Amino acid sequence: MANESFPQINARAWWGVRAILQSKPSATVDESTIQARFDVQPSAARQYLAELRRIGILGEEGKATFLANKWRLDESYADAVNEIVSKHYPDSLISATAPGGGLIWELSRSGSWPRVWGMEQPTTKLEPTC
Repeated sequence: MANESFPQINARAWWGVRAILQSKPSATVDESTIQARFDVQPSAARQYLAELRRIGILGEEGKATFLANKWRLDESYADAVNEIVSKHYPDSLISATAPGGGLIWELSRSGSWPRVWGMEQPTTKLEPTC
């Protein structure tokens, strides 16, 4: 597992893109959108987009996927997060990350990446820092 790379999503991108898709599900989220919305450099915008595509939130054209449409809605958010986590993280990491039920349980309960990883916004990774 030492050589594996896991998705890392900045909290501003996670919640900000979710807010964009909540207000306009048909929005195209591209490099320009990310740069303007989050006041970041082009390289950061490209990285945010790459990770959001990697976990299946955005398609290649920057449109919301079926998974994103579940993720943007409060009533199906936990199911979408469970799907993302189970697809992209090994069971050993999921079960070891949060006390009382593992990563998926904690995400479903709190709806907050920063709480799970013990890091403050705006920079929160979906990967342990140790």
